[in-house]
Amino acid sequence: MKDYNKNFDRDVLESGSYIYTKNKLSSVTANANITGEIKKKFSYKKKKILDFGCGDGSYTVELKSYNPKIIYGVDISKEAIKIANKKYKNINFVVGGYSYLKKCSNNKFDVVIFRGVLHHVQNPKKYVVEASRISKTVLILEPNGHNPIVKLLEKYSKYHIEHGERSFTSNQLTKWCRDAGNSSIDLSFINIVPFFCPDFMVYILKLIYPFIKYFQIIKRYLCGQILIVASK
Repeated sequence: MKDYNKNFDRDVLESGSYIYTKNKLSSVTANANITGEIKKKFSYKKKKILDFGCGDGSYTVELKSYNPKIIYGVDISKEAIKIANKKYKNINFVVGGYSYLKKCSNNKFDVVIFRGVLHHVQNPKKYVVEASRISKTVLILEPNGHNPIVKLLEKYSKYHIEHGERSFTSNQLTKWCRDAGNSSIDLSFINIVPFFCPDFMVYILKLIYPFIKYFQIIKRYLCGQILIVASK
C-alpha cells in the first residue's frame, strides 16, 4: 500500500492543519455531528484515553471537556504532532504508529479511539487487535463503505486519491472487532453532511436528516460514517 503520510504533512505545512479540520461550513457541521455521536457512545469521565491517529489535535482537545483522567494523542505525522503540541497543552502528544501500540501493556487504557484512521493503514485488523489488547473499549469511526457517493469520491476525487481514502463495510469492521476478542459491539450509521460540499447542501441535508434518522436501512446507504464501540 502506498505511503500517503507525505500528503498529510504537506497539508499541515501549507495550511497549519489538516484540510478537513478547517473552518468550512460543511467540515464544521460534519465534525460537530460526529463529535456529538462519539460523546454519547462512551462515558469518558475519569478514564484513560488514547486518541490514535490524532493528527493536529483538533479532535483530541475536544475530549478534555469530558473530564477524563488522562489523554494521549499519537500520530505518525511529525508535522501534525508539532502543531498539536504548540496549540494544545495538558495533552500528551507523541509521534508514533503501530509500534506504539505494540509497546503498550495490556489494558493500559480505558478506551482507544480510531477517528478516521483505519482506512489509512496497511493492515487495519492488526491495529484493532492491538487496541483491543491494550484497552477495555475500542471506538472506531470510519467512512461508510455502503454509501455509493463515498465509493465514487474514493475513485474520482483528487483529494481522496492523493490521501489514500478508502472505506469498509460494517461487516468488515465488526468482524475485525469480534476476531480481536470483543463480544459487545454497538454499531451505528451517522452524519449525512459530507466534509467538502457547498454551503447550500449543508442546509438542505440538515433539514432532511430529522426525517430519515429513524430509518436504519436508509441511514445505512446515506450516512457518511460508521461508528462502532467494541468491548470485551
